Amino acid sequence: PEVNLATKPTRRAWPMDFDSPQPIVSPCVGLCELGSDGFCVGCLRSIDEITRWITMSDGERRWIIEHVLIEREAMRR
Repeated sequence: PEVNLATKPTRRAWPMDFDSPQPIVSPCVGLCELGSDGFCVGCLRSIDEITRWITMSDGERRWIIEHVLIEREAMRR
């Protein structure tokens, strides 16, 4: 059957939104202080990412750890 994209339900999907074999744990290292760039000096997450962490999917958490935080770490060097 043909799919009408105008009426097809959509959902917010992250690039790696799949079931994870192991839960993705917080990258918090206990150095909880905001730097001048607005990111935590310990884990490099924003306030939004820190507060939303418990409600994020494993796919979103993995994306943040494997892509977003890697880029932020490279920018700090």
